[in-house]
Amino acid sequence: MLAVDLPGRGTDAPLPGGTTTDRRVHRVRTVLEGPDLSGAALVGGSTGGNTIRARAARYGADRLASVVVVAGAESGSGPPPTPLCFPAR
Repeated sequence: MLAVDLPGRGTDAPLPGGTTTDRRVHRVRTVLEGPDLSGAALVGGSTGGNTIRARAARYGADRLASVVVVAGAESGSGPPPTPLCFPAR
């Protein structure tokens, strides 16, 4: 198990200029590019859920076995979240 400390959450300081979904997605993507992380299951709640949903919507199933979003809050503005469907392996 590997826990990603997102910018502005946990012990990681906020990024200069603020922490956005794009910046959080970049952090998750960077971690997933590490060795031996192919076939990862991403699990996130609340902001983490929104982050992994956005990551999966942008980059698809690359290096992922599954995505689990627990209580991912919607912002109330913009379109509803993109449904995620990956082909069975």
